[in-house]
Amino acid sequence: MNLKIILEFDGTNFKGWQKQKDKRTVCGELEKAFSHLIEGTFKIIGCCRTDSGVHALNYVCNVKIEGNLKLKCEKLKKALNSILDEDIYVKEIELVGEMFNARYDAKFKLYRYRILTYPSPFLIRYGFYPKIRIDFKKLKEIEGIFIGKHDFRNISAKTEKSGICNVFESYWIYNDSYYDYFIKADRFLYKMVRSIVGLMILYSLNKISKEEIIEILEFKRKFIPYIVPSKGLTLVEVGY
Repeated sequence: MNLKIILEFDGTNFKGWQKQKDKRTVCGELEKAFSHLIEGTFKIIGCCRTDSGVHALNYVCNVKIEGNLKLKCEKLKKALNSILDEDIYVKEIELVGEMFNARYDAKFKLYRYRILTYPSPFLIRYGFYPKIRIDFKKLKEIEGIFIGKHDFRNISAKTEKSGICNVFESYWIYNDSYYDYFIKADRFLYKMVRSIVGLMILYSLNKISKEEIIEILEFKRKFIPYIVPSKGLTLVEVGY
């Protein structure tokens, strides 16, 4: 049996998705909840890893179950949500084919990064307030430079074997309380989105030029990534 599950979670008090010994993670909490409901073995496969503090509106995972599951999907959803803490919620559960893999079958992921225009007590857990004035027009000037296939290893936070990512969308939206950056791609490197946002902030402050950003993407210039805080990052959608 193979179940596809869509989760929403507030990442503030999680050490990311991936299960870790003696640390509270999203996968770890979901695994504990399932252990109360399933007799036998099961394996949870996430669509991607998330860093500590990163949130998700529609995180996708699948659960391969070898044991007995007596509950139907809707009852299982209610049972899981009755066990899980308030910062994680199961939105949907459906029975899928045995070959479905939440990680390897994903065609794209859409992330949002939120920059606050003031330190709103209601938004501060989900956005980054930089304490400096950022020129939104400058952010818009540079948003499209990342679209297309690029090697993003130069702005990743760790060494990757392959850095080619195909970025389908990259744009900013303005709101009185915040600036939202959306980026959709077939894959992402470690802390790639937070580094891209950092680059655009540096550009808005005239700390770096458009030409220099192009040189960084083309490996003609070395760059120490400026990585914005994780709490502003949210996984919005995963496409299959």
